[in-house]
Amino acid sequence: MRLDAWRCSAESEILDPCFAPDVGPEHQVLLCMGTGPTRMVRLTLTETLPGNNFHIPGGPEISPIIIVLADGDTCRVMTGATTVLAEVRMNYSCENGGHLYGDPDKTDALWVISHRANGAGTSVSTPIASVYQ
Repeated sequence: MRLDAWRCSAESEILDPCFAPDVGPEHQVLLCMGTGPTRMVRLTLTETLPGNNFHIPGGPEISPIIIVLADGDTCRVMTGATTVLAEVRMNYSCENGGHLYGDPDKTDALWVISHRANGAGTSVSTPIASVYQ
């Protein structure tokens, strides 16, 4: 997760991730992921952020927030409790109804990720076109 990312909620809806501007924890406005991968929600804080995210030893591992597959399907990170397939966590929900499991495999120049299409019993290694962090 990024150092400027926070988990927020508004009116019982989890907004995750939300991004704080790099001006300090007293800033009152965040931009949060909306219902779709191209929609952001402006959130005005009712209290200041609790310190900072710089307490993670060695820094955070930065994972993509949005993954676009080679077939054009866009997948967004899922937070909170999800399910597992073959002991690998479901990490992304895709617009076409499928899900991505685990993290991108960055071993080769063409990154791939485990994709389970909607209604499929198994997942397949699928090429990634682009990622957004």
